[in-house]
Amino acid sequence: MSAKIGNTLARRALWIFTPLISLTIIAGVLLLFEHFFLSAQSLYLEQVALYAKERIARERVHFQLAESHLNKIQDSFIQRFNALDQPDYNARFQQLMQLEEDGSWRNAVAYNDLNEYSGNYIDDDTQVTDELKKKMVIFSDLTNQFGPGWHKEFSNLFIIGQENFISVYWPEVHWTRFLDTGVDLTEQKNYYHGHHTQIQSQPEKESLNVGHKSDDKAEWTGVYYDNVASKWLVSSIAPLKLNQQQIGTIGHDLYLNEMFQRTLNESYPGAFNFLFSHTGKVIVYPGLMEQLFIAEGQLDIQAVDLPLLTEAYDRVKTFGHSWHEYRSDRGDYFVVLSHLPEPDWFFATAYPMQELTAKAWKEAQLVLYLGAFLLAITLGMVYWLLHWQVGKPLQQFIFATHGIAQGDRNIYLDDDRDDELGNLATSFLKMQKAIRAQTSQLTREIHEKNLAQQQLEKAHHELQEINDQLELRVLQRTESLKLANDELSAAMQQLKDTQVQLVEAEKMSSLGSLVAGVAHEINTPVGICLTAASSMQDDLKALQKKYQNKAMTETDFSGYLARTDDTLQIMMTNNRRASELIRSFKQVAVDQSSEERRQFILKPYIDEVLLSLRPNLKKTRHKVSVHCEDDIVLDSYPGALFQVLTNLIMNSLIHGFDEHEQGEISLDIHHNEHELTLIYSDNGKGMSEDAVQKVFEPFYTTKRGEGGSGLGAHLIYNLVSQTLGGSIRCESTPGEGACFMISVPLVA
Repeated sequence: MSAKIGNTLARRALWIFTPLISLTIIAGVLLLFEHFFLSAQSLYLEQVALYAKERIARERVHFQLAESHLNKIQDSFIQRFNALDQPDYNARFQQLMQLEEDGSWRNAVAYNDLNEYSGNYIDDDTQVTDELKKKMVIFSDLTNQFGPGWHKEFSNLFIIGQENFISVYWPEVHWTRFLDTGVDLTEQKNYYHGHHTQIQSQPEKESLNVGHKSDDKAEWTGVYYDNVASKWLVSSIAPLKLNQQQIGTIGHDLYLNEMFQRTLNESYPGAFNFLFSHTGKVIVYPGLMEQLFIAEGQLDIQAVDLPLLTEAYDRVKTFGHSWHEYRSDRGDYFVVLSHLPEPDWFFATAYPMQELTAKAWKEAQLVLYLGAFLLAITLGMVYWLLHWQVGKPLQQFIFATHGIAQGDRNIYLDDDRDDELGNLATSFLKMQKAIRAQTSQLTREIHEKNLAQQQLEKAHHELQEINDQLELRVLQRTESLKLANDELSAAMQQLKDTQVQLVEAEKMSSLGSLVAGVAHEINTPVGICLTAASSMQDDLKALQKKYQNKAMTETDFSGYLARTDDTLQIMMTNNRRASELIRSFKQVAVDQSSEERRQFILKPYIDEVLLSLRPNLKKTRHKVSVHCEDDIVLDSYPGALFQVLTNLIMNSLIHGFDEHEQGEISLDIHHNEHELTLIYSDNGKGMSEDAVQKVFEPFYTTKRGEGGSGLGAHLIYNLVSQTLGGSIRCESTPGEGACFMISVPLVA
């Protein structure tokens, strides 16, 4: 029975765990294999890309060197042509050239060895002037100087003048010796005409690969096979300029045979290279070189029907000249496509994906072998552990549980093991002891719980009584708080009513001051009128007395008329003055006592406000200046504006100038399309930062106990923000006066 139980447990556990372990290991191995496989692929692809970058950089050197040579010729020509120390070019020309029977000029006998000297030619129809002789000599000097040094990589160096003459260094081909006089050199394909002319003049051949270059840069012709030199060539030509005008063409012929061989034979292991132009011409492709030779370098990509080549050309047309790394549409090649900007060619390296997969598989298959070995070892170890470390000890626990069920209290288990099964055995033995203790303990706990239940019921009853008392106290406190809240609300309403009454009282106080001031102002012109009338009455009585006594003379009557006229003028002037004061007072008083909205002109209204304050101002040496346009019209509440200005000026007189004998008040008024800005400032004693923050609070005053109510500035704030619909802020520094900035809409 023991063996059967142990073997069955091990087999069942192994049967359960084997698929899980196998799946885990297989999944891990496959992921690791995939990682190694993809890493190997990425590594090979990176190597292919690095190879392509290195090759394109190496191939560009020859094309860059050719363009650098042409720039060197251009600079050297200008330097020699414009040199201060000029040789005798006519004498040099006579030494260098001789007139031939066909009317052309060619090398003199002394320079007839074209293996050593450059070949020179002037057409029979060309007019040989002194300037042309100078150019011919300089052309020959330059080709002789630079041609031999550059000949190893470049087949020749030629300079063509626009007057149809040439100097060329080409030891292998003595071209100028058999050049026909009927040839116009400026009409040949290796003469620089600018890229537009080149494209139009060569419709059946590949045009110059100008790409996006400007007309002043070097250009490259299409690939062609030179039968004389028996080599593939491409020409680099550039304009020869003097004083910003083209006077000829500089050119190089670059040998391409070695480049073709490198492209075909020197490739990344397993890959191959090919070249094509931006115009869709095949330059180098394995297996097409014979067709390319037959087509004289003008083999169209569309004509060869090679998907890989066609796809590369389509990508160039679609994505431009940038670097491309892609898989072919068929998925059989990884292609790296790079641009040779000088001739506007494209260098491609194609790596077969089959080759890539084979190499990556070879690198990663070791992971599969290791995974299979690891799976076999793991399953064997799991079976051994399950059988000997789990199955056998569990069999002992089965016997122990049967013994306890039968009442056996002397059970032996191996609790010396330092693992979970040892801990389980220890716990099993402790459980056996605890069962006996738990039985007696359970009895005691039942008794204690009964007692606790009785105490809990008693506490619950006491808690219910406390809750009832607490609810009663909450109701009493709620009623008290409600009464207190009602009293507080009433007090707040009374305080608000009192504040409104105080504000109205402040308004009426201002109106009373206005009445007193205006009455004082009216008293002066009225008193003058009364004095003048009394004087005129005395003169009239005196004249009547003389008339009655028949003692009136013409002089007396004339004097009476003159005095009467002066007196009437005085009376009219003062009556008019009194009338203006009364009218101004009437309008201001009505505005102040009512809240009627109307349109009014701001500048005259401010003058009326200042007029009403004259009694307060003329007692002092303070000055008020107003800066305001004459035609500003407000549709607002003039009474509120009057109260604001009056309170501001009175605050300056009472608070700002209480320590100044002569102060200045300034009103600066500006406006835009919708808003009026009034800046009121004085040069009084100013306010502290704390006073500025509290200036608009009700009942705040610095004259407490001296007649200050603390409502003047608060009234200003309410009138500006509520009645006039604007805003006000205050800025002040002790000793530097105060400034109030008010902004109100033109239409309230």
